[in-house]
Amino acid sequence: MDHFVAHVAASPPRVSGWLRVATPLAIVAGVCAIACSAAPTQDDSGQSGSWPVRSFQPKEPAAEESPTQQGGTAKPAPPVEADAGTDAAPSGVCAPAPNLIACYDCCEKQAPPNAVQIWSNAFGFCLCETPGPCASACGTSFCRGNAPSAACDRCIDQMGGACSAAADTACLAAPQCAPLTQCERASACDAKPMP
Repeated sequence: MDHFVAHVAASPPRVSGWLRVATPLAIVAGVCAIACSAAPTQDDSGQSGSWPVRSFQPKEPAAEESPTQQGGTAKPAPPVEADAGTDAAPSGVCAPAPNLIACYDCCEKQAPPNAVQIWSNAFGFCLCETPGPCASACGTSFCRGNAPSAACDRCIDQMGGACSAAADTACLAAPQCAPLTQCERASACDAKPMP
């Protein structure tokens, strides 16, 4: 019996086959769990790629802004098209909305889930990713997923029209987003006054 005990004590422990496979897998899973739960790293531009969801509510003016720097929306006015002299009334479900904000809100309620997020991501990508027209002005606020700073708001008001058009195009290409832009166009939301 002493020989058996001595042999077992001198021999390296045997590890069963499942444990040899499970141990490295557990280590890999642990590393993945740690890496996946860590905060996302920023790229060289410092932009996260996730932008706030669009909001067309009138903004409270910042203390340093003058009245000429306030207001505006990220959506451009639709192009004026010449017609044969008859104006067709908007036919969209939200056409009766009295103003731009009410019209957008109405269309957002009619749209599929995530439509607004898809539009917002396309808008943010256009504004913030190189060569985004507001990447510099919004780099520490909107482009990092925060509320836009006063300088960023001014840039979006001045430069956001092209990105709004790009977001509309991207939205129309995505089946789960297209109804949002289609509703806004059919209801002539962009032609309505601000509240």
